[in-house]
Amino acid sequence: MTIRKGMKRAFLIVAILVFSPLIYDSDALATSYTLKETIDMTGYDILNIGSDGTNLLVLNNASPDTIEIVDLTGTNLNGFNTPSNFNSGVTFNGSMIVFANGTSASHKYLREMNPSNGSTSGYLSSDLGSVMGLGFDGSNILVSYYASGANGVLTSVITQIDAITYQVAGTLSVTVDTGTNISATPTYGVAWHNDNLFVAFQAVDKVYQFDSDLDLIEEIPIITEWPRGITFIGDDLFVADRGAQKIYRYEPVEILAADVDTLSESTGGEVNFTLAAGTEYAGRNYFLLGSATGTTPGFPLPGGQTLPLNWDVFTGLVFKMANTPVLVDFYGVLDPSGQAAAKMDTFGPLPPGSAGITLYFAYTLYGPFGLVSNPVAVEIVP
Repeated sequence: MTIRKGMKRAFLIVAILVFSPLIYDSDALATSYTLKETIDMTGYDILNIGSDGTNLLVLNNASPDTIEIVDLTGTNLNGFNTPSNFNSGVTFNGSMIVFANGTSASHKYLREMNPSNGSTSGYLSSDLGSVMGLGFDGSNILVSYYASGANGVLTSVITQIDAITYQVAGTLSVTVDTGTNISATPTYGVAWHNDNLFVAFQAVDKVYQFDSDLDLIEEIPIITEWPRGITFIGDDLFVADRGAQKIYRYEPVEILAADVDTLSESTGGEVNFTLAAGTEYAGRNYFLLGSATGTTPGFPLPGGQTLPLNWDVFTGLVFKMANTPVLVDFYGVLDPSGQAAAKMDTFGPLPPGSAGITLYFAYTLYGPFGLVSNPVAVEIVP
């Protein structure tokens, strides 16, 4: 080993050992999604969608409106009439379908529907006004309304309704810069998944992902500019398009992967990283960084994104040592397919006491800043 490689390896090891007592598990993380399939909903006039965890719940504009239970092929399994045409938003609270129904478009109340026979309850909540969409976070019904703002910067306030008492339990407020010139638009899409809040606005071709602290962590591109409800089944995101009579199914993808998830203290070794941002990012500059103290709350970047790494001494040393023999191609340019490869090489065993430490890696594109990747973890084992 050359003296230069030995010094760089020593810096790397010192950074790992200094911060090992501070390591903690990650919280909710940004996830990228890619289109998996399109479900044909010809014949439906989709007002909103939800899911019961297995099948889609489609709120259908009819006389009266109906709630249709549809499988993932688009096959109708069952359907029930609602009490009137004034409906908006549908979700599932673990046992009952919940929908917003009222006496007019501007006066809505939450009601329950039995998914077995379609029987409905009376009004369970107070008058919630002009409800646009519904979701469920495991304890509360999430109620979305119009988002307000100016010059495309929108704020959406979401009311939390206790799913047992149907009393107001709190509010969630999120703000995004949509890059459009709209000043107000319905928040038709609201969903909760893996401790993240997902929000979709009419006239915006994105779904916005927020962590549990309501910090924006991902902007998910979608096909339609007119999303009419979003929901999850498993880890897949479903987005309704009323005008096209389609539901788009998106699956999560890892745009950063490592060929191993452990390194041996006794032997050390290499970690090979694959960066796969996608062809739309071909030619963009990337920087792969690391952290020894976890992924939450992360490091805020210009433009509003958050890199899912906590900046620490290890991060600084990775930044300094990038593109050396220890950290090969940690910054560079994505190829025509939007991909790149990088490598960390320890050049031999790690010192005693390294076992049990976990290192986290993620990358961002810059010039300008935009996409951030999922993090990957590499644990040091005996």
